[in-house]
Amino acid sequence: MKDPLREVLKRQNTERTFKIPLQSHFFKDNSIDLEYFNLSFSSRVFLFIITFILASILFTMAMFNLLTAFIRPAAFALPYALSNILFFLDFGFIFGFKSYLKNVFNAKRRPYAVSFIVTTLMTIYLAFRGTNYIFSLCAAIAQIICFVMLVVSVLPGGTKGMSSMVNLLIKK
Repeated sequence: MKDPLREVLKRQNTERTFKIPLQSHFFKDNSIDLEYFNLSFSSRVFLFIITFILASILFTMAMFNLLTAFIRPAAFALPYALSNILFFLDFGFIFGFKSYLKNVFNAKRRPYAVSFIVTTLMTIYLAFRGTNYIFSLCAAIAQIICFVMLVVSVLPGGTKGMSSMVNLLIKK
């Protein structure tokens, strides 16, 4: 004996040209993971290592062009700026981007982080534009100063922590 319900269901499946997904969580909010972007720990460590290596290569290229920075500032400024961006974003893979950026942009460090990002973007823009030598050189120098200020603000204890570390190293 044929089951009439099975016959109807078979017929409906063959006559339809489209399918409506019947999922229990169809209307559920699909949020995006802004912390780790759904990456496993091993893939985050891999990306950290890759970006660190790329940043180190670019930084080395910039240091080789340091002597020619006063002749051709773009040859130094562009790899240095790109290495700083990679170093800046590098730790987001380990700590999670959301918490890392909250830490970097907290009220105490926000002026240093914003000035670093603005001078880095300005350095990249002027290096690509390449028309004004003095502006490129000034932007690269400003970027170096802002990078040092950002690093000092991130150190535990700030300038006091840095001076105590220097004193500790000098005494040995």
